[in-house]
Amino acid sequence: MKKLTLCLTLLFVSTIGFADDGTGYFVGFDLGSAHINYQPNSFSAYTGLVPATEVSKTKGLASDVYIGYRLYRELGWQVGYMQFQSANFSYANASTSMIAKRHDYDFLIRGDYPFTSKLNGFVKLGMARINSRYEVSSANTSNVTAWSPIYGAGVSYSITDHLGVNTQWLHINKVKTNARSIGVDTPDVPATNYFSLGMLFRF
Repeated sequence: MKKLTLCLTLLFVSTIGFADDGTGYFVGFDLGSAHINYQPNSFSAYTGLVPATEVSKTKGLASDVYIGYRLYRELGWQVGYMQFQSANFSYANASTSMIAKRHDYDFLIRGDYPFTSKLNGFVKLGMARINSRYEVSSANTSNVTAWSPIYGAGVSYSITDHLGVNTQWLHINKVKTNARSIGVDTPDVPATNYFSLGMLFRF
C-alpha cells in the first residue's frame, strides 16, 4: 500500500512538473497586404527627376517569417524578415522609369492579454532594419539601410496549446534624414502599414 501511495505521489508531482507553462521557442509566418506610402515626388530631389506621372503597386502582397521565445504566457520576443512588393514609378518621358524595392528585418517584443483561455489580444513594439533599393532606368541606383521604430497590435486564437492563428496590423515609421549617417545623400523611406493573417507554432 505504501509503495502504491508513493508511486501515485510521484506520478502526480511529475505531472505537475511537466505541465505546460506557455513558455518556449516558436516559429510563425504571416501573409497579407502592405501599403508603402510612396508619392509621385518621393524621390525627385534625389534622382533629379520631375515628379512621376504615375506610381503603381504601392499596395500589394507582403509576407513575413519569424522565430522567437516566449518568456511567459504574456511576454516574449521575436526576430523576423519581411518582404514587400516593389513599386513602379512612371514619368512623362516614356524611356524613364524607376522601381522601388523593399525588404526589412525586425526585432519585436510581444505582450499578450488573454480575453479567454483561447483568445488573446497582443501588442508588438520594436525596431525594423529597413532595406530599400531604388533602381532608375538611367542606371542610377541607391540602397538605403536604416533603423526605424515598428509597432502594432492584433488578435490570436489558440487551436491547441502549441498551434495558433492570428491577424495583426504593423506600422513601420518613415525613415527620416536624421536616422541615417550624416552626409549620406539618400532619399527618405516612406511609412508602411502591413495587415496580415498568419500561424504560429510553439515548441
